[in-house]
This record gives sequence, C-alpha cells and structure tokens, in this order.
Amino acid sequence: MQEKDYVSFIVDYEFAARVKQAGEFVSQHKGYYTFTRGEVVGYRNLFAISWTSFMAKDSQYFMNDILHLRAELTIKQPQQLIQR
Repeated sequence: MQEKDYVSFIVDYEFAARVKQAGEFVSQHKGYYTFTRGEVVGYRNLFAISWTSFMAKDSQYFMNDILHLRAELTIKQPQQLIQR
C-alpha cells in the first residue's frame, strides 16, 4: 500500500488464510499502521515459511489446489484519528 497525499490516516488490517486442519480462516497478521508522507508498506513473507514449504503438496494452506486468502482493511478518516 502507498499513500500519496500528505494527510495522515490509519489502516486497520487483518490478513487470514484458510487452513486444512480447521477448514476456517486463521489470522496471519493483524494490527494497524499509520500512513504519513508517502510511505510504502507491505509483507514479503505473509506466512513466515519458505516458498518450498508453502507450495509443497502437503501444505496446510492449499485445499484442492486452491489458496483461500482474506484481507480486511479499514481506513480511518483524519477526523477519526483524534478519537483513537
């Protein structure tokens, strides 16, 4: 994500993946980030495992060769920053 204006704002985020054991989405990363002055933010290794393990036949993240991801983002307007 990249913010291009000079207005600060907060993004609440949660990244989740469906796993075989539970059959439900399991949160991988959750938190918030305050953007100011054109910063760039991202994750290089969302699952914190090697690519080989992630793509393996027995990977817990693939069900019938399909990866199910969920990203929830909530952008807070500048006036909401005061209430935080």
